[in-house]
Amino acid sequence: MAVPVITMIGDEKASPPKALFALTPAGINVMEGKVDFIDVNVGNGTQAGFWLGGAHLTRERMWRWDADRRQIVPSQPAAS
Repeated sequence: MAVPVITMIGDEKASPPKALFALTPAGINVMEGKVDFIDVNVGNGTQAGFWLGGAHLTRERMWRWDADRRQIVPSQPAAS
């Protein structure tokens, strides 16, 4: 089961409907660098496997932002 990092809040009966988003507790932990989104959502032997913008992302083929290099780089496999 996925652990959401954002949730949609707002007044669904408003005209037009207002879609507002808020961080969940898990989202706050991810933003603060306390946990990793992939580790939270891909664990216990399950594999990531979702499409994002035409790229099939898996646990072995995940990408991360490298702030020091200021570019997107392939993620390193988790240490076992």
